[in-house]
Amino acid sequence: MANDHRPTDPLAELAAEGDRVLREQLEQDREGLTELYREAAEGGRVLDELMREQAEQDRELVGELVSDGGHELVRRDDQPPAEQLVAAWLEQYSGHTADAYRRDLQLWLTYCAEQGWEPVTAHRVQVQRWVRDLHDRYRPGTVARRLTALRSWYGWLVDEQLVSVSPAARVRLLAPVPSRVPSGGPGLEQARQLLAATEQLTLRDQLVLGLLLLLGLRASEVGQLRADELRRERGHLLLTVHGKGGTQHDLPVPPWLGERLERWTRDHSTGPLITDERGEPLTRWQVRRTVERACRHAGLPPVNPHALRHSCVTLALESGVPLHRVQDLARHASPATTRRYDDAAGRLDGHGAYALAGALVGAA
Repeated sequence: MANDHRPTDPLAELAAEGDRVLREQLEQDREGLTELYREAAEGGRVLDELMREQAEQDRELVGELVSDGGHELVRRDDQPPAEQLVAAWLEQYSGHTADAYRRDLQLWLTYCAEQGWEPVTAHRVQVQRWVRDLHDRYRPGTVARRLTALRSWYGWLVDEQLVSVSPAARVRLLAPVPSRVPSGGPGLEQARQLLAATEQLTLRDQLVLGLLLLLGLRASEVGQLRADELRRERGHLLLTVHGKGGTQHDLPVPPWLGERLERWTRDHSTGPLITDERGEPLTRWQVRRTVERACRHAGLPPVNPHALRHSCVTLALESGVPLHRVQDLARHASPATTRRYDDAAGRLDGHGAYALAGALVGAA
């Protein structure tokens, strides 16, 4: 019997081997994908668990901030009192900013209590009625500030998913806020007279007047100055000022004020920079009394410390200092705020059109 021997086809064998290798590779890939899906599912489960734990920790932390008993801030079935929510919101602020916002929100809570309303679930119409009543008692700028505080609080409640929409978001002011801040501060000659009169007073009084009038400090900022934050750098005497919202600003000190500060720091080189006789930082009340004392010596009507800050900004603008430089001096977040202090706003003399025409086509 003849041998049943068929010739081998090399291409067929190569294709068969390729199919076998491909099947093995596909099987390995399938097993790898299965393992990957399993690990991804386990990772997702672990992540969800971690997120739940973190959310629970956040609820406990905020609850501790607002209440000694329990952590109820973000529980939907047991809404906390509005006062606790205000306290929690205020944790992001400090100092005079927190005090001002607390007073603004307390007015709203008191108004709601008088009307029998629930503040957290208030309607826009109720907030609008409150704003209308505020306009009967306060200036537009004050009403605007209080509405801003209320909008911020309700915005925080929305972020915390305690309310679905802010009832204050679209409330309107019924009177426009003045485009300029009323001055009330001394003009150029009076400011010179005031600084000259301080020569009859103590060195500390001279420093207080100089800090307010030459650097535009707020009364509360004077007591926050530190002796170790006065230093020389790049040929300038710099002073670190702690402003609103925890901000810090390095201001160059003019020679008149710098000479007096260096004399003062010979005996006050550590701790608070401007202190009273007991070594305590000056309070806002003490700063006010210093300004009133200086006004009496200068024969000028008494003004408050903020009037000197206003004069600082206004006189800098009138002296031709560019707006952005005055903004840096006043430490305003927006140049629009600085512009409100410009007493020359609206005057036609010195208008930009004259200056531009002079540069392009001459005086003619």
